[in-house]
Amino acid sequence: MSNDAAKPTQSPCEVLFMPWADLGTPLRIGPFQFVPWSSLSVVDSGIRDYLDTYFGRHVDHFGRVVDSVAILLHDSHDFTPSAYRPYEQPRDAADALIFSTIAPQVVAAMRANDQSLAPPTANRYQLVKQNFWPGDEDVAVRVGDSVHAGRIERITFPVPWGVGGSFALPDEDMAGALGELLTSTAPSDLRVRMFRALEWFRVAHTVGDGTSDFSKVAMMATAFEILLQFPRGRKRWFFVNKIESLLRRPETMTTTVNDPQGQPCTVGRPAEWASDFYRLRNRVVHGDELQSADLRFDGWITHLIVADVVFWQCVASELYQRDFLGRSISTMKADPLQAILAEPLENQLLGFEAHTTLKWKP
Repeated sequence: MSNDAAKPTQSPCEVLFMPWADLGTPLRIGPFQFVPWSSLSVVDSGIRDYLDTYFGRHVDHFGRVVDSVAILLHDSHDFTPSAYRPYEQPRDAADALIFSTIAPQVVAAMRANDQSLAPPTANRYQLVKQNFWPGDEDVAVRVGDSVHAGRIERITFPVPWGVGGSFALPDEDMAGALGELLTSTAPSDLRVRMFRALEWFRVAHTVGDGTSDFSKVAMMATAFEILLQFPRGRKRWFFVNKIESLLRRPETMTTTVNDPQGQPCTVGRPAEWASDFYRLRNRVVHGDELQSADLRFDGWITHLIVADVVFWQCVASELYQRDFLGRSISTMKADPLQAILAEPLENQLLGFEAHTTLKWKP
């Protein structure tokens, strides 16, 4: 799809956009494109003028107009109110962008052992749908069940305080792999499970006074439960075994945890974390008394940070095994002459380089 959007029209219009995304360059995820408004060419002057005025009311904390607006476009729709196919939902594309940006930044911070590499929050990628008539001077804003209306020139939309850090470079390979799930040929069970899990990832990375880090532990645990298809019972031990099978390598350091019968069992350090994290989740959802120290994993690293690393590894592993991600690495591994070169690339793709900082490998 070109960046020339919309034909002249006097019909009601619709725009999907992210006010604070600040992408810099267009990014494709399946049939969707996230395009900076500043680089988008719109043929219809009525649409362009209305949106220029509307986006001009989005400001930073000093009242200056922002240049961070990104438009979400579909290959078959421009600014026409649209009914999307069940497997092509804009919310799924937005969640893919959120995960593809936040999680790799956390993995990079772990790899560098640098807490200053703060990732953005999901608040930066707030997805807004706005209906409008070109030439209208008013705007109506829906928040939950409430609708607020007024003159555009009298309303401002300030950037939220909680957009997070400025390290916000999407992993295009991951975004592309997730985009392939937004097609009719992708396995529907995988698509539904993946994007339901990414929805919980987004909620867990939305900041504000309405949630605590303890509730985010429950949210991330739910994301793992959906992604890894937890059974109804013995969830902690299932999680331990699943992480053991996915993340234990020959160089992984080992320890012991008790199985459901109370017997000690030797597992890798990642599986030990899975046991601890799920115990913490159980304490949260059952209303046990908790202290902020319970969230700490090691030093400045929290259990939620580790959860981001492990969740990235679980998502990447599944997409890699199903040939949605890392196809060139798979090709190299199949060639005996290139297999040795593929190993470090695979470790980087799957996030294993972060294990040194986590003290899971020497």
